Amino acid sequence: MTPGPNTSLLLGANVRRLRRAQGLSQEDLADRSGISNRYLGRIERGEANPSLDILERLSTSFGVDLVDLLSPLDAYRNARGRRSKTPDASRIDTLRLSEKVAVYLTRLDDKARKRALRIIKALGDPD
Repeated sequence: MTPGPNTSLLLGANVRRLRRAQGLSQEDLADRSGISNRYLGRIERGEANPSLDILERLSTSFGVDLVDLLSPLDAYRNARGRRSKTPDASRIDTLRLSEKVAVYLTRLDDKARKRALRIIKALGDPD
């Protein structure tokens, strides 16, 4: 299964945002990551389907976790809802948790899934 256009565009937007936030040119990031300037441009435009190796090189160059390259853009909003150049750590942690819960829930049968959702809802309700 290959990533869809939305995933490629999200990745590209995140790479561009992180690169700019760190004050890097495309050439600087390409050199750091060991990829060509042209390929980096294609990634930023959502035209490339980079390998896991390339994604790891980019995340290492930025000093972020690989998952941060694929986190939804809402992670780039601060507590006041304004856009930020860097991801809000608490939002990324929440997104990671949500993804883990979603994966877990998909593995359950319908009865167990409904029970788990009731438990989660009860945990979120104030006393």
